Amino acid sequence: MPESSNSHDISRLQRPRFLLLYFLLVAVVGFSLLSSLKVGGIQSTFIEQTGASKGSFHKTVSDGSPDLLLSVPFYVYEEFAWLNATFVGRPVSEVAYSSEKNATSFKHGDDYWFLASSLRHPMRTRNISEAKIFFVPMLLNFMDEEMYYKGPLCAIGKCDGDLLMYTQEQLRNSPAFQQYPDRHFVVRSCYNAAGNKWNKKLANIKGYNEFMELFKKMHVVIFEKKDMFPNPGFRHTFPSYYVGSGCELSKEKPFDVAMIAIFKRNPAFKDRRNICSWLSSNSSTAKVSVCGQGDRCPALAQSKFGLHAPGDTWGSQRPMDTILSGTVPIFTHVNQYEILGPWIDWTQLSYYLPVHNDTIVNRLVLTKYSIKPYATQDVFLRRLQTILEDEEGYKRKHQAVLDHRPLFDYTTLYPFDTYMYLLQAELYPETRRRSSRWSALILPPPLFDDPEQQY
Repeated sequence: MPESSNSHDISRLQRPRFLLLYFLLVAVVGFSLLSSLKVGGIQSTFIEQTGASKGSFHKTVSDGSPDLLLSVPFYVYEEFAWLNATFVGRPVSEVAYSSEKNATSFKHGDDYWFLASSLRHPMRTRNISEAKIFFVPMLLNFMDEEMYYKGPLCAIGKCDGDLLMYTQEQLRNSPAFQQYPDRHFVVRSCYNAAGNKWNKKLANIKGYNEFMELFKKMHVVIFEKKDMFPNPGFRHTFPSYYVGSGCELSKEKPFDVAMIAIFKRNPAFKDRRNICSWLSSNSSTAKVSVCGQGDRCPALAQSKFGLHAPGDTWGSQRPMDTILSGTVPIFTHVNQYEILGPWIDWTQLSYYLPVHNDTIVNRLVLTKYSIKPYATQDVFLRRLQTILEDEEGYKRKHQAVLDHRPLFDYTTLYPFDTYMYLLQAELYPETRRRSSRWSALILPPPLFDDPEQQY
């Protein structure tokens, strides 16, 4: 009896301790859940505002991106994260991405993809004092395209110029921007960025010049190495990748070449017309799936090579479409390489097949138009035959294309991570890495010979 009474007394004494431990455990679990909700808040907002299901969001930007390069924390201006924006009355997420066969993603939609990736990247911080880079995710490319599509970009109850002025006001009053203007990064890589003005509508709004003064202070992704408002010595510019649309990979490659491209009457498209005419009249040279207008898929994925000829400009989303489809791109002019980022070793991923007589072209001041009279059918077809006979070279480049597909795939974190790391390497050179998982990615050289000296 005394023993039983003693046991009862002990359990009564221990009950408050157990209750205390229980409440501490509940508090820890609750704090963890609250933290996870806070971290996932932007994802939840994206799902609610765009009407996308959780599954479709994961298909849009994948978390499964190992071996990322960026190693310094960055801050995202959430007030510019216009995930609920509409473009010509449609959600920007629908304009930027379509999983349907032969649907084309918005080729200048890298601003949308940077926004989506920035909210999921593991180096993102919400603490301004910790941030080494500040990302401004406003959808400038969509805003620029308004001139062509005759419809506005709208978000947070504002459209076009009002959004621009809202951004100007927020940045101008931002302590982070006032203190660290040289750490800010923005995407501005649409076609009209090549001109001296933005588009006519935006350039005429009140406050446009004030916004551009802020814009000139930011590091920027630009269109084909063309900086609208150069500010040498103060900011870094990075040529953009076009956003590609790949086909489902094909194990079988029954065709030699494909070139899915539109033709226009202006002289800049003459190379495209010539190439298709030459291949059509010399059908024994190569098996062609599609040359000209036609369905991209599965024609591109079922071809060993995808030809890239210039059009309105030297660049196009075509090389990205080709790589994402598991096909080796063939560039037809050296300037097509020049407008791309110098951080990619394109010799690993592509062939070069000039449409023109090099000995003549090398003596010219090159433009899209001046080279057109020097197209040489015989030389082109002879060099194409040499490429088709290079079986070992094709196997090597094809494998490299397959290995590097994620690097150019905006549904992964890699494109955003690459650009952010390139800026990191310029702002904080002591943090430069010596290598990466990508053999064709040329990293800025580290400052130190001894790896242990690195940050």
